[in-house]
Amino acid sequence: METSPECFRVLGTSTTRFGLPLIPPFLQDNGNNNMVTFKQGVNYAVAGATALDRSVLEPRGIVNPMTNASLGVQLAWFKQALPSICGNDSNCRDFIGRSLILVGEIGGNDYNYPILWGKSVEEVESLVPLVINIIISAINELIEMGAKTLVVPGNFPVGCSASYLTVCGSENEEYDPKTGCLVRLNQFAEYHNKLLQTKLKQVRDLHPDVNIFYADYYNAAMEIYLLPYKYCKET
Repeated sequence: METSPECFRVLGTSTTRFGLPLIPPFLQDNGNNNMVTFKQGVNYAVAGATALDRSVLEPRGIVNPMTNASLGVQLAWFKQALPSICGNDSNCRDFIGRSLILVGEIGGNDYNYPILWGKSVEEVESLVPLVINIIISAINELIEMGAKTLVVPGNFPVGCSASYLTVCGSENEEYDPKTGCLVRLNQFAEYHNKLLQTKLKQVRDLHPDVNIFYADYYNAAMEIYLLPYKYCKET
């Protein structure tokens, strides 16, 4: 999750094209105090994080070996940091209202761990509504805090990733003839994205004064897989 008081500054690596600084991480090496004050935006994301908390995943036999910083933990960090960034409740509500909040991309790791460790896609499908609900819950909480502009990315075409192709590929799998991607896993990613978009529409209907943008990571990435030579630099 990322936030910034000036919307274009939340774009992460893309900000360098505008001569703007990268969004710094909330937790960073700063001596004995890892919490710092951020005035140009802050990134609460953690590599390997899941949307669902370990209390939901572990009873289902899913262990995150990298971090316990789920989406709920990241949202708690955001709330914890607010007073040092914007002061009192009124100022913070105004600050959040002027910020662009990027919620994700998150949820992919909730599926990556079990699938790459041998669970079937059919088993993991039951997690999708839980993942979507926790994302929507975070969005609703941010709106209650004053958020007016949010970007919510979808999942990538995971059937095209090298790790999935290596672990899940077999003679019994169907491959897309145009891309070589695993059809079944990309359909799974599309299922996540369709459910997410359906839920986002419901939030928009309830909050017509809030701008909620769906970031279509799936088709943006698929463009590269369909036309790889278009994006290769000549050597």
